[in-house]
Amino acid sequence: MPSLSSSVDVLFRCDASISIGTGHLLRCKSLANLLIRRGCRVVFFCRDHNDSLHSELLSGEFEYINLPLRTLSIAESSSSLYSQWLGCSQRQDFIDCKEAIGQLHGFHPSLVVCDHYGLDLVWEALIHESYDSKVLAIDDLANRRHSAYWLLDSTRIKCWLDSSYGDSTSNLLLGPWFSFQTPDYLSFRQELRVRR
Repeated sequence: MPSLSSSVDVLFRCDASISIGTGHLLRCKSLANLLIRRGCRVVFFCRDHNDSLHSELLSGEFEYINLPLRTLSIAESSSSLYSQWLGCSQRQDFIDCKEAIGQLHGFHPSLVVCDHYGLDLVWEALIHESYDSKVLAIDDLANRRHSAYWLLDSTRIKCWLDSSYGDSTSNLLLGPWFSFQTPDYLSFRQELRVRR
């Protein structure tokens, strides 16, 4: 990934709730901390759900926007579990994000990080059409198509043999080298003894 300067605004799109879990948001927080240390402005866009946890996990540490609670139509809610996690159509999610961006003074995302099982190439294409932004999609299911500039999946162990994203036009970042770790892991690594 190219170096990022202080003039870069970064939008993170992820959710956390009791039903969804917190892994997506925690993964994004690790990357967000690194970007903030490099001088970037980071804003999380998280949808309110009845059991949301993002406010507790981000409050006081990161700037964040609450996307409104939405109700899916019967057709949308039956399409997949992950669309239920999104809480609306991908187009509606994009519209909500776009309205929120418009309310943030001077915020022009150069990088959009998306870590959500309910979003795919449909949402990413809408971002491309509306903003001069590069999209980093974080995935670990390999069950949907992406149109992101970068596609990161650190769970691909034998990534040189893995064809899960074979038809992707994204720049693939596959394998554990691309895992997001908190700084405490680095300190533990320095304390490890080499096995003989």
